[in-house]
Amino acid sequence: DYWFAEKVYYPVQAVLDGQVTTFTDSESLAVNFRAILTDKLFNAINEADENDLLLLPDGIRVGQGELWINLFCVDAACSDMQFLITQINN
Repeated sequence: DYWFAEKVYYPVQAVLDGQVTTFTDSESLAVNFRAILTDKLFNAINEADENDLLLLPDGIRVGQGELWINLFCVDAACSDMQFLITQINN
């Protein structure tokens, strides 16, 4: 479950037990991963095709907006960049 949590740009919000919850680190998100990864979210990720990804000002939309990703520098020199999850709309 940490594989997913480590690909997130924090803080991020997701619905947990019917309430919007802000996660500030990978530990807290990973602990709640199974509750966050709803069938709708899982299917959106699983069925995503690169031809269906939509680039918008807020980043790249996966599915119908269940997940959003964007490219970030992960070091000061910006020599290492990674796509990270910026929104989880479960």
